[in-house]
Amino acid sequence: MLRIHFTPADLTRVRLATRPDPLWETVFSLHRLQTSQGRWAYADWYRATQDTLASTPLGKAVRRLLVPVVPRAAYFPDFLTPYEAAEGLDEGLAAVLDTPSSRVAAEVRRLQETTGGPPWAGNLVESRAREELGKALRAYHDAVICAVPGRRLHQDRR
Repeated sequence: MLRIHFTPADLTRVRLATRPDPLWETVFSLHRLQTSQGRWAYADWYRATQDTLASTPLGKAVRRLLVPVVPRAAYFPDFLTPYEAAEGLDEGLAAVLDTPSSRVAAEVRRLQETTGGPPWAGNLVESRAREELGKALRAYHDAVICAVPGRRLHQDRR
C-alpha cells in the first residue's frame, strides 16, 4: 500500500481537474490497446478502435510511432503528458513540441534503458520529429478518443 502524507501547505497546492486530460486519455487508451487483460470491459471500444485503425495510415502511425514511445510498461516519457494538457489538446501538444531537447533526450534515454525503446526515439530531440509525433497524437486522439461512434470516452475535446 502506498501512503502519501500531505502537510497543510501541500493541501493548499492541490488542484482537481475539471475535465479529462486529453493526453492522459490518449496514453491510457494506447495502454489499453496493448493488453488483453480486462478487455471484456472495453470490448465495444476495443473493436471500434481496431476497426478505425485497421489498414489505415493512422493505424500504421500508431504501430510505428505511438506504441513504441508509449509502451504499457514501467515507464514512458513524461514530456508526453504535460500539465498544460489540462487546458486542452492544443495546449498539451504545444507543450510537447516546446519541451526542451535536453529533457526529451534524458527521458528517451530512460525509456531505452527501462523498456528498450525504439532506436529512432533519439530523434525526438529534434522539433521536426516531435511535430510528427504530435500530429500522430492528435490524429489518434481525434479518431479514437473523440470520434469512435458511440464510444466517446469524454465529451469535450478541449
